[in-house]
Amino acid sequence: MDREYREQSALYAYFITKTSEADDLHAQAVTNKELVYAQADEYFRSKFRDLGIKVTEKGVESSIIQDEEYGEALDKERKTKLQHTILKGIVRAMEQRANMLISLGAHRRAELDMTNMTINRTKHDDDVGELKTRLRRMSKKR
Repeated sequence: MDREYREQSALYAYFITKTSEADDLHAQAVTNKELVYAQADEYFRSKFRDLGIKVTEKGVESSIIQDEEYGEALDKERKTKLQHTILKGIVRAMEQRANMLISLGAHRRAELDMTNMTINRTKHDDDVGELKTRLRRMSKKR
């Protein structure tokens, strides 16, 4: 159990870092998808205009959606969003784990107090005080 307490902060920090990196990758993928869409829009409008074909907004949009490069950009956005969502779930689980460890620690301390299996602070302080007194006496004798 002690290992769990020691490792909690490091694990949480690790997954927060990975989540932030995934968020950044997702934002880049979204930006790239929008750029690919804009470039495809310009390309298809120019192509249809050069061919003398009148096309509606839906026709241009349909051509863009069927474009292989746009499909790849869309797929990359989807994959990065999935990764980001998974990592956010892990971070939430780590937060729940931290709360559980805190609660468990409190329950263990309460159990130890109830069974009187703790260091008697007053007795401990008395023992330390007595030891200090003996050490002072011993140093005066020299």
